Amino acid sequence: MTRKRSIGFFAIGLGLLLALSVSLVAVHGSSHRGGARREGLGNFEETVGALPRGDGKSFRFAVLGDPEEAPAVFRGLMHQAFDLGAAFVLITGDVVDRPTREAYEFFSYQYRALGPAALPTFAAIGNHDICPERLFQEYLGPEEFHFLHRGSLFIFADNNGPEGCTPGARYIRETIARYRGQTEHVFIVLHKPIFDFSRAGGELQNSRENSLELYQILDAEKVDAVLAAHFHGYLREMYKDTLLLVTGGAGSKLHAPDAFFHMVLVDVGPDGIHDRIVRAEAGNSIWDRVSYRLAVKVHPFLFGAPHRALAVLLAAAALVVIGLGAVAPRRSRPAAPAGAPSVAGAGW
Repeated sequence: MTRKRSIGFFAIGLGLLLALSVSLVAVHGSSHRGGARREGLGNFEETVGALPRGDGKSFRFAVLGDPEEAPAVFRGLMHQAFDLGAAFVLITGDVVDRPTREAYEFFSYQYRALGPAALPTFAAIGNHDICPERLFQEYLGPEEFHFLHRGSLFIFADNNGPEGCTPGARYIRETIARYRGQTEHVFIVLHKPIFDFSRAGGELQNSRENSLELYQILDAEKVDAVLAAHFHGYLREMYKDTLLLVTGGAGSKLHAPDAFFHMVLVDVGPDGIHDRIVRAEAGNSIWDRVSYRLAVKVHPFLFGAPHRALAVLLAAAALVVIGLGAVAPRRSRPAAPAGAPSVAGAGW
């Protein structure tokens, strides 16, 4: 065996052992303790109870969407929202890249690690968040949810199915009717945009056609804004007096060449509602990308079946041993004294 090949075996084996070790570390760090819920996170009454108290009608909140597989961007935006005085955060869907328990655990850990920047956070359900196990509901609460804060009504609904917002339209109508006369502003939070859009090099997404019932609501009721994501970038339109905002730049792969990671700050005050885009200061480090994939993708594959993990561990150890054995320095035989016959030529 050549020295180069031996070094290759050693490197592969060591890499597998390192991947096993780091995936265990990443998962151990992201594993929750004390149940799936995290205080201040999700569509729960406890999260509403964590909102800042006060009689004034002025407040600021942050909107970000599609954090998915970019924990560093999400954490950075949460810290920026805290530093800029946001009272709470709305996530417009696709909290995770794939709806596995490991992915929700990892997101929960990222939120918990924010410390004081772990602002009360609510979320719309995205197409990437949906699974038969209903993990979104376990970790982040019901997909249909609403809360009232300082005279502003926030309504969350699901518009990810082929029928668009039809299932959620009834809930939106009933909630608006329930609070009619008690609110000054109404915000609807969804995942998919309700107007047509296209990704770079992609076909036009006919979203308006699937949102006709929602447009009927906008025609009949006073709705200040519809907040959405799904498009990994920033889009802004007006429908009559309603702002249609799309902000999907919280970390996932961007959909346009001019797109960038961002969030949107919304100010509510006596002079109306004002929104502005805020560019993300943080990017994804190599460790963040690696730790996410190890915890969410590699670890479930390797440790989902014990025999698979054992096989990989044994193969990695064997490669390391083979590599070490082949490249380890060998003890040379002492040279024969001058004039002594060689073994091959020795006579008896």
